[in-house]
Amino acid sequence: MEYKPGKANLVADALIQKVELAATATQPTPGLLELISEGLQHDSQARLIRELVAQGKTRRFWEDDQGLLRTKRGSVFVPSETGPSYWMWRSFPTICKRVRRREQVPLRLPRDSSHSPHMVAIPYRGPNPAAFRFAKQWKEQVELAKTSLARATKKMKKWADSKRRHLEFEEGDLVLVRLFQRTHGKRHKGLLRKYEGPFPIEKRIGKVAYRVKLPAQLECHPVFHISLLKPYYADHEDPTRNKSKRAPVAMTSSLEHEPEE
Repeated sequence: MEYKPGKANLVADALIQKVELAATATQPTPGLLELISEGLQHDSQARLIRELVAQGKTRRFWEDDQGLLRTKRGSVFVPSETGPSYWMWRSFPTICKRVRRREQVPLRLPRDSSHSPHMVAIPYRGPNPAAFRFAKQWKEQVELAKTSLARATKKMKKWADSKRRHLEFEEGDLVLVRLFQRTHGKRHKGLLRKYEGPFPIEKRIGKVAYRVKLPAQLECHPVFHISLLKPYYADHEDPTRNKSKRAPVAMTSSLEHEPEE
């Protein structure tokens, strides 16, 4: 059989590695059960339990073929040299220390005949790993949301700035004011003028508002946002060009004389 290294033998290399990994993870610890069985020989409480099992006076324990004391659930009774005896799952750190001292490969005691790589004992006393992963993923999602929000804000600002023009007025400048939304209300706006004026600027209010000197017949607030103002350019050749010559759309004042019948 010829071995071909490199890309020609990737599948074979992968299979060989998997077999070696499985053999390493599922290899039982030699001498562990024998160590427990030997400890039962010198434990006084274990000898008493064995006598009760032999006489049939207890139902909590039974002895298997290897001489180990087990409960109904399959737990192994582990002797302790000092202090009271504990069960296998309570004295698990002590067993791992003994096995590591002898074999240098700490493995957990198997409950059944099945084996898996997760049976290797790892001393972990920190917080829950699932909570750590959840917090880490949540932080990543928050950073992603911040990035998406900043990108959307930048895109909206770019779109708004493309249709915006920079306007500034000085005191005394003539401007046209958009008044039909305030003065005419819900009337039909098809025949109304969009801008009224020109009116002079009195004072600047803040960064984006101006006070306009309005005539007395316009009963509205004199402060307007800059978006409602438009610069006025006079026609010196025809000064009356901006004045409308058509009749008013609605009557705003009473007649001087009553109509005759």
